[in-house]
Amino acid sequence: MVPVDLSRYISEDYEKSAEIAKLGYDAAQSKAAVLGAFSVDDETWQRYVTERRRRMQTAPEPQFVQVAGTKPEAAREIEHAFQSSIGKPVNHAAIDSELTKFTGVGRYSRLSYTMIEKDNRPGLLINADEKLYAPPLVQPLIFIDGSDYNNPKFKIGARITLMDVRRYRSEWRNDIIGGAENGIASEYYRPLTSTSHWFIAPRGFANSSEFDVYSKDTLIAEYRNRQSGGALDFGYQLNRSSEVRFGYRSAHQKFSLRVGDPNILPQLDGRQGITSLRYNLIGTDSPTIPRSGTNAFFRTEWYDANPGATSGFPLSELQYSTFKRLSKPSSVFFTAAGGTTYSHGKVGVPRFSLGGVRALAAYGNNELLTNQYFLFKLGYIRKLKELPALIGSDIDFVGEYELGKAYGRPLASNLPNDVVAGIVVNTIFGPVLVGGAYGDTGHHKFFFNLGRIF
Repeated sequence: MVPVDLSRYISEDYEKSAEIAKLGYDAAQSKAAVLGAFSVDDETWQRYVTERRRRMQTAPEPQFVQVAGTKPEAAREIEHAFQSSIGKPVNHAAIDSELTKFTGVGRYSRLSYTMIEKDNRPGLLINADEKLYAPPLVQPLIFIDGSDYNNPKFKIGARITLMDVRRYRSEWRNDIIGGAENGIASEYYRPLTSTSHWFIAPRGFANSSEFDVYSKDTLIAEYRNRQSGGALDFGYQLNRSSEVRFGYRSAHQKFSLRVGDPNILPQLDGRQGITSLRYNLIGTDSPTIPRSGTNAFFRTEWYDANPGATSGFPLSELQYSTFKRLSKPSSVFFTAAGGTTYSHGKVGVPRFSLGGVRALAAYGNNELLTNQYFLFKLGYIRKLKELPALIGSDIDFVGEYELGKAYGRPLASNLPNDVVAGIVVNTIFGPVLVGGAYGDTGHHKFFFNLGRIF
């Protein structure tokens, strides 16, 4: 036995694995004289390696896929996803990745696989363990916006999802939120058939949210935005991570001043009607701190009615983010976004906003209200430390440079920009961001945030 002193390490020192391994090599080297008695010459070693390779079995090639532990409709869906594995050597990494995608749907607590034999043919058996406590699935929401650390905004809520309501793969999604924003929303997502990619999605909502307008660090007006109405979408699910929707939304909006300068924005009350075409892609490896993959969102809309608008008008917006891993602990990312109302200026409350933690962080919330904008970000992410599982996942550093423009705004800077740096602690309650930003024309800010970051 070769003893190694590991007394100064604990079981959670995962990031020190290379350092610990080196101690093992050094300890073995110190016993080289003793271990040398068990060594063999090169010719003997090569004979052993050749014989070992000869006896090694090649990866089996499954001729069928079988699923156990779930309802027939779900089993057929899993079987279909693994048809590409038939007749090929088992690719463990690809199978694990596909099983992870199914686990992410929320129906299963665990998915595993093994090789079986049936009628003298090798096959792949997928074992599916459905959650005993779900559905319904409950996803809690806790959000704190500390863009203005003297006046943080707190929201708490949940999404409750019922699955297979009157049809397999249908979902009835119900959202409730309270605090700085109060509201309820309900959507029924229903595929046209149990295997169809086409779907319909009616929804209803009622919402009342704060809309604060800042000038640098100064709050100059507080508004309340109240909306209630419904919508109907018809869409196509391209794959598990992307979909296209076409639909119509009708609502009543009341936008009113609570405190501050009444000349900042108009106070409005009226009907809103929107025909829209939307594309959404969520292709990153994590919803909190992505390390690789791409997210994209596009919408083009026609407003036939909007409070304060003198006529109907179009709107288009594109948001794109891509993340690329440089090494195991570090990644870079790039974001591009832009939107326009195609020179229609009299549309009521401006349709886009820059300023706040997620868009020009050195600027105040809604400081740059506009009907046409663009925004670019270039950033770097690095994992600093692993956390115990009971606390969260890890601690990360995030740094980025932001450059944007809000058209139609008489600003001191033609191209507002800033540098942002922060530490993210991925807790079991969500990512906690603490950071600061320094921008042009005297803009600078310290902030904190609990909730969505990217």
